[in-house]
Amino acid sequence: MSSNASGKILAALLFTFSRQLRERLDFLEGSRQTPLYWGTLQYITEKGMPLPSAIAKYLCITRPSVSSLLTSLERSGYIKRVRDKKDKRAVHIALRPKGAAYLQRGYKQIEREIGVMMESLESQKRKQFVTLLRTIIKYNEQRV
Repeated sequence: MSSNASGKILAALLFTFSRQLRERLDFLEGSRQTPLYWGTLQYITEKGMPLPSAIAKYLCITRPSVSSLLTSLERSGYIKRVRDKKDKRAVHIALRPKGAAYLQRGYKQIEREIGVMMESLESQKRKQFVTLLRTIIKYNEQRV
């Protein structure tokens, strides 16, 4: 199988896996939170205190859209805006404890759901799957 063909198959499988996982998560239910909120909070956690423009770029949305999103997250108590000490015009986005707690609940549920999904694989296949993912992630980190 060529790398283009395997890339096409893998992309379809990853999108399907991601959709199936999102459909099984209930930490978003009963709230106004969306996968976009989740992705934003996760990005803020990974990057520390990013600028809104970096969040917009990551999410592939416009700056006005990210501004609206951040306002909603701020009103929910999940984030706060922090002025840059050196450049008073710049505003960084920081996670509040309520946002961190929301992410923790989500991570725990994701871990449970993926664990259930992985039970469909024999032990050796689970190990192979994890090894393959680690290999791909390491390769991608080196490409940056």
